[in-house]
Amino acid sequence: MHTAHGAIASALWTKWTGEDAVDVVLGAVVADRGATGAVYRCKGNGREAIVKIPHGASDPARSLREAFVLANVTPSVSTPTPELLASMPCAQGTACLLSVCPGVDGDMAAGADIGLAERVLEAITPVHALPIDPGWELHLPKWGQGTREATRRHVRRVTRFDRRRQACIEAWGHASDRSWLASLSDHLLATMESDCTTVTVGPPRVLHGDLHGDNLRIAGSAIALLDWQSTSLGPPVIDTVNWLALHSTLATAEACLSLGQLHLEAVSAWPGLDVWHAAMRLSLSSLMSGYATRGPDVVSQREAVYVRQQLSRDGLAGVLHASLQKGSSRGW
Repeated sequence: MHTAHGAIASALWTKWTGEDAVDVVLGAVVADRGATGAVYRCKGNGREAIVKIPHGASDPARSLREAFVLANVTPSVSTPTPELLASMPCAQGTACLLSVCPGVDGDMAAGADIGLAERVLEAITPVHALPIDPGWELHLPKWGQGTREATRRHVRRVTRFDRRRQACIEAWGHASDRSWLASLSDHLLATMESDCTTVTVGPPRVLHGDLHGDNLRIAGSAIALLDWQSTSLGPPVIDTVNWLALHSTLATAEACLSLGQLHLEAVSAWPGLDVWHAAMRLSLSSLMSGYATRGPDVVSQREAVYVRQQLSRDGLAGVLHASLQKGSSRGW
């Protein structure tokens, strides 16, 4: 283990317990999680905790945001989340010591599971239903805010996608799928700017921002939500669509739409089908923009399975493509 990481972990442990950390054992990095930093388990004197330390390439704001959310936002909901035991500034941002949520890790490559999809929506419901504390707005960004000074606020997102979409298709798309993926990306590009404006209508709520299988701990019927570094304030349809996109196939698309509508109605945030479809398109374009610069050789095997599934004929891309083939220009 990195010597500096050991020193940070020891300082956090002492800050939490008031005890010397000389007998604390630091375990290996937890699986291959921790894309924004290093993650360790530490044990000592009958106690156990998780240490998260951002790495040099991390945005310092992300780790600071997670510390803020776990200290000020999630304690007010019934949903299981890690408890922030201690935090401290470090060279790369904010290092955190977190409680261990019981259960087993989720898996972003597990594929469609409607039962799990429904249970996670139940877990995120108290978060999406939270009234916004005005003080949170000082610490949490607004989703889809765009470039404030620009005449067209979302043009940066649009141009980034246009610049990257072909590279994503070449890196991740199966050779036989590249033609229809390119055609689909043309459609995503044509609607993206208006889609960004459409989905941001309505009062903001707290969004997790990165709901997928790897950010879950599953203990029987209980689901704990992990990794709050991407939390923002925005429309709950974004979280809902991004989560259900992982479970959307040609066979499950209608079930996912029904689940999503029921969830959003329960938190008084159902925006209508037009907004839902816009969020679906933005979900896919965001994935394509993000993974154009992160090819199969630089991500975990599990993450690679997830991306390829999303861009397959039976994943999110295939669902949207099939709807266009049927003559609908509005997604599902």
